[in-house]
Amino acid sequence: GRGDQWQPWIGLEDAAAGLLWAIEHDDVHGPVNLTAPEPLRNRDLHRLLSRACGPPSPAVVPQVLLDRVGRAGATGGTGGIGGMLAELLGASQRAVPQALLASGFRFTAPDAASIWGLGA
Repeated sequence: GRGDQWQPWIGLEDAAAGLLWAIEHDDVHGPVNLTAPEPLRNRDLHRLLSRACGPPSPAVVPQVLLDRVGRAGATGGTGGIGGMLAELLGASQRAVPQALLASGFRFTAPDAASIWGLGA
């Protein structure tokens, strides 16, 4: 994609703790987004992954390829899976954990850099 899509993410410990928090606290209402409070742009998430894991991340898919896969899925060329995959990889979702934050939940890794021990 373009790289400017919002990418929700969450650390495993926070996902488990957030799920338990939502189950155990009656003051959590409505939908619960299990995402970190600071979403990232896709390109920024990949930069952090590259810093944490070593070599540059090859996970950026050109938008033209996503568009082509999506068209193939729309015409039945891939049984519809191609269109769903293209939409998933190219979509932007700036989800925030409003219900968790409003109920007092505290994240151990509120920003992606803290998961891998990187400075912002």
